[in-house]
Amino acid sequence: MSFDFFVPEIVMIELKKYIPYIVQKSGLKEVETIKLLNFLLENLKLVPLEEYIEKLPCAMEIMSKIDEKDAQFVALGLLIKNDGI
Repeated sequence: MSFDFFVPEIVMIELKKYIPYIVQKSGLKEVETIKLLNFLLENLKLVPLEEYIEKLPCAMEIMSKIDEKDAQFVALGLLIKNDGI
């Protein structure tokens, strides 16, 4: 059985922003942390905003009372055929 994992490209921006925090909490060196994150990212398909932007208004409405920062994940989920988000 094989799975495809799709994530919004914004994940890369968020990961880069939190690398110092991840390093601090993990106890790994920055180089080791980056290698590990790159390894994990190899199995993810990064999807640019342009591909799911049309679904963003609906996703924002869905997430308005939960966490609008996660709307991009929902928009992407609305765009692709999937078994769940």
